[in-house]
Amino acid sequence: MFSVLSIQFMAGINNKFMSEHECKYYFYHGRQGNLLRFIPITMVVISLPISVFGIIGYSLISILGAKLTTQQWFEWYTVWFFLYFNLNFIFPSLNELNDILITNEGINIRVYSFIFYWKHLSWEDIINIEQSPFVDRLGSPLWIIKVKNLTKWHEMIARKYKITEGSAIVLSSDMPKRDELITLIQNKLKKEEEWR
Repeated sequence: MFSVLSIQFMAGINNKFMSEHECKYYFYHGRQGNLLRFIPITMVVISLPISVFGIIGYSLISILGAKLTTQQWFEWYTVWFFLYFNLNFIFPSLNELNDILITNEGINIRVYSFIFYWKHLSWEDIINIEQSPFVDRLGSPLWIIKVKNLTKWHEMIARKYKITEGSAIVLSSDMPKRDELITLIQNKLKKEEEWR
């Protein structure tokens, strides 16, 4: 539901772009998409504010010259751990479930970096699309779209899947019409290669 609303919002902002060009929208929807996003978002909503307020609070205590007790030091390290956990595990996992809008000019990726927003990549920014040796939760092979540059979270995802340079967009079998999306991207990349 949120994905459909956000694409309608984007279409409202850029109506000319949406009406003059062929667009195809692929997203994780239904119970799987909501459940796959719900757990990481809940972790962010709970632990990120605790981490930030804890770091600010303990920093102020230290600046004002108060000595921290053993328990307070433990809490200090726990707060930093939650922040580290969010930035290195939760944010990348949210960015493994990207909604994708295909246009003639390239692809638009819905990414998460403290808020959800759309990032445009031209066809020249896409290196290739290939099947990964890794499998998803259903045992189906993951497909990876390698791109030149997306977000730091997507660079971390690339390292997770043993991609040495650039960023990675993961396509799991949870996405309906994934095979259609893969074929469409492969065909667009072939056409781009022919034009060069």
